[in-house]
Amino acid sequence: MWRAAVRAGWPTATYRDPDHPLQQLIRATLEDYVSEPVPDPSVDGCGAPLFALSLLGLAKSFSQIAIAEASTPAGRVAASIRTPPFDATGTDDTLPTPAHANAGLLHEAGARGAHASARARMCRPTVRRRHCRG
Repeated sequence: MWRAAVRAGWPTATYRDPDHPLQQLIRATLEDYVSEPVPDPSVDGCGAPLFALSLLGLAKSFSQIAIAEASTPAGRVAASIRTPPFDATGTDDTLPTPAHANAGLLHEAGARGAHASARARMCRPTVRRRHCRG
């Protein structure tokens, strides 16, 4: 995020402030992808705004990214996720990585056991939450 603020010529000291132009752009972009309003953010462990999405909104966003043309920003995001190590979570062998076995699958494992997957030719994106004990 800091680098994006530098490239845009925005102040870097306040890039994590929810009112900063970068955070406003992130929020507006998320709202475009999820097709619904994004509530005010909370704060993640690094002090950056954390935007909550509904499960339906998350599914919509993955669907849009999965079918995006390669030359678009969303298409470039999809390509980066589909390229080894296949998702932003890395190559940790303790996490399921269905992208290894499914060419073209867009898959991310997020916080609290949330997983989202989509394929360009898929009828419906899937979102599930893995239930963990312990």
